[in-house]
Amino acid sequence: MAGAAANFFSATDEESCALREKYAMECLEEAIVWLNIQTCASVAIFDATNSTKKRREAIMARCPCDRGVVLIFVESICNDPVILEENYRLKLENDDYKGQDTSAARTDFLQRIDNYTKHYDPLTDDECQGKACYIELFNVGEKVVMYHCLGYLASQIGTYLGNIHISPRRIWLACPADQLDDVVGDS
Repeated sequence: MAGAAANFFSATDEESCALREKYAMECLEEAIVWLNIQTCASVAIFDATNSTKKRREAIMARCPCDRGVVLIFVESICNDPVILEENYRLKLENDDYKGQDTSAARTDFLQRIDNYTKHYDPLTDDECQGKACYIELFNVGEKVVMYHCLGYLASQIGTYLGNIHISPRRIWLACPADQLDDVVGDS
């Protein structure tokens, strides 16, 4: 929904709520169809704002119907002002706010956050009768909590998410130089 104003994300706007729910469930169905045609271990990312227990329960109710689909909810929690400011800056560069006045765009984005905050239900261990698997990321990997994430792939996803950064950084790649033993053949 690139370009949607903050009021589209209001829990009190019934028409917008219904539309968001419709789009989310259509995307979920596409992800499940795609997963079911894969012939090897695969991961589909359903990037929706699953911020209410009601939405997560609907997703849990749908996923067990398909063979081999393991659902892991990912919750990102951030209270570090420096990270939040960087995230806001990056958000204002995406398609939602392209070509808009920076101040108006920031106000809209903060209103969008406020709209979600008003009806946000944090993940809990008893989520979906204690059957939900989830990964909580605090301050972009400062702390990672994994609950019911069993198996190789689930643990690898947790490790991967715990190492994501939103700030620019340099990565140095270096080839090791030949050593004399390598050139001569001595061991």
